Amino acid sequence: IGHPALANLPRALGEADLVLMVGMVVSEQEELLERVDRTRIRVVQTSPEPEILGSLGPVDAALAGDAASICRVLEEGVRGESSDRARWCRACRGEFESALESVRNDARGKGPGAATSALGEAMSRSDLLVIDGRESYYWGTLLCPAAACDSRYLSRGMKGTGYGLPMAMGVKLARPRDRVLALCDTGSLLHHVQELETARREGIAVTVCVVGEIFDWKGVAEAFGLAGYEATAVAELMVALERAGESGTASVIDLTRFG
Repeated sequence: IGHPALANLPRALGEADLVLMVGMVVSEQEELLERVDRTRIRVVQTSPEPEILGSLGPVDAALAGDAASICRVLEEGVRGESSDRARWCRACRGEFESALESVRNDARGKGPGAATSALGEAMSRSDLLVIDGRESYYWGTLLCPAAACDSRYLSRGMKGTGYGLPMAMGVKLARPRDRVLALCDTGSLLHHVQELETARREGIAVTVCVVGEIFDWKGVAEAFGLAGYEATAVAELMVALERAGESGTASVIDLTRFG
């Protein structure tokens, strides 16, 4: 029902009567608690690390366990549906979709936004995506939403910028049969650009898509002995993704001149 970058989330939190914090690290939980009226809204904190429970102050309930286990238990315990709750859920969902549509419209006029929107449309449900960088974080989390569990990898709040390429390589090693993409800003990729040589040498076939500051990423990829492509429009992106998949090696798609 919400995303930290969208305007509808504060309203949804303001109208809630209970907030369940699940699948969130402590820093995310702390940020969320700053947005809710603790005198009116009940809070349930969860964590796979029991020692963390209560670390942010008093809560109405605390549950230790991983996100999947907690959700399964809660799903079994929830019975019935009130008309008020159903209306509230529909309203929140409607406002979220309206806010997201505004972002899509806004993306059409911006290079990184337009490129990321096109990438999101081109991705399949089975694709895995690592997101790294300011532009990538904002547009990627909104326009490349996860279609399946455990398919998006990022540092919440952009902590540790520059991890994108190394993380994507690790994901590919762990899940070699899946297509793994990294969406990185130019500045983020420059942090560990030398790992392109590692990817070539070790045969780690990740596809790196770069947005943001204009840079000759096609030339950089080719200098490392990898496949490099430049896409400035949707059709070129589709061709580049297909060729990258057929290359059998790591590849870089330069989207810094997209649109």
